[in-house]
Amino acid sequence: MNEVASAALPAHTTSPTPSGNRGWALIQALRPKQWAKNILVAAAPLAAGELSASGIANRVVLMFVALCCASSAGYLINDVRDRDYDRAHPRKCMRPIASGQVSTIAAVSWAAGLVGVSIVTASICGRSVALLTVLYLAVTLAYSLWLKTVPGLEMVMVSAGFLLRAVIGGVGTSTMLSGWFLIVICAAALLVVAGKRVAEMQRLQSVPLDSAAAPRTVLTAYSARYLNLISMMAATIAVAAYSGWVIFVGMHRGSGVLTAVSAAPVTAGIARYVHVINSGGGERPEDALLDDWMMIGLGALWLALFSTYVASAN
Repeated sequence: MNEVASAALPAHTTSPTPSGNRGWALIQALRPKQWAKNILVAAAPLAAGELSASGIANRVVLMFVALCCASSAGYLINDVRDRDYDRAHPRKCMRPIASGQVSTIAAVSWAAGLVGVSIVTASICGRSVALLTVLYLAVTLAYSLWLKTVPGLEMVMVSAGFLLRAVIGGVGTSTMLSGWFLIVICAAALLVVAGKRVAEMQRLQSVPLDSAAAPRTVLTAYSARYLNLISMMAATIAVAAYSGWVIFVGMHRGSGVLTAVSAAPVTAGIARYVHVINSGGGERPEDALLDDWMMIGLGALWLALFSTYVASAN
């Protein structure tokens, strides 16, 4: 640890970690709350109404486990790489690796093991799934080690991770992937990422980082106007793509009325999320989505309408 980073590290984070807490610290370093993103592997078979088909659910579970292992390995490598930056951050300084609760050697060792488990588990679902999982790991590693410092491209890479999750689910269950479906996933992911950057920039402006760590954040290359433009563009594309799916695909398979009506909660939900972003609440998307009663209500309404559509189409 360099002297500047040590000075930025709160005193309580340098104290020895009791052995009984190390296991819990490691679990936190794996970021299990983020595993919810991997539910995207079920998106394609769910949309096609094939999730209940024989063997499909089992394959989805296996792919979910493989991606959870892969994503946790990525988080460990990311936090090892960013440990000095995190120590100078007002909130991230409490992360297990930055605070010293999990050693760098332990983190790298666990990451290597999780990569192996991920690939082996994905292989059970077929060679294509294994190769796509390796691609996901490569994208995650490239992002953590280099591309996260490239303005603009770093947001695209995060969005690509969301897209790969959905593609893995479609390929692993032999479900045809609609182009409209993939565009919605990409645009929605970009909206979430841009929202995170807006909130992070606002926090950075209120609590500046240590001078040694500040240059390592890509936020210094962004302006609020640019990020808001990206957010609006992503939101518009997501709504347009879902509307395109409704008109050209959905209304020809099931209940036309249900399909058309389902666009309403999608549009309202995206508009609500843009409001959340503008209010600075997008730094933790999972909390922003689950703590907002309107987002929960709109999500439940869309799920009910879409589930009924799927049932009518089969």
